[in-house]
Amino acid sequence: FKSQWFNGDDQANKILRCGVSAEKMTRILAYRFSAFGDVAMTVPVFTEFLEQNPDVELIMISRENFAPVFKDIPNLKFHGINVDDYKGFFGLRKLAKILLSWICL
Repeated sequence: FKSQWFNGDDQANKILRCGVSAEKMTRILAYRFSAFGDVAMTVPVFTEFLEQNPDVELIMISRENFAPVFKDIPNLKFHGINVDDYKGFFGLRKLAKILLSWICL
């Protein structure tokens, strides 16, 4: 796993990889917090992508009330959040820690 931002021995690089080698990474984080129509338009894209890539797990983060749109998609885990709970620097930091915990399961 090479990155232009972190060298191979950097602590942040290890956190980003969650202790898994690049060859075994199968989780993708997607997020969308805009209008319902914009979020709904991701469903056919995600469905087709996951059908073509059955070894991939997609983690979708969006507003809590959009959960029913994603409930029947195999290999997709939906996590609803209240965007107002994560305002400002400390709110974003709190959200980043939660996202890492979901990705590194």
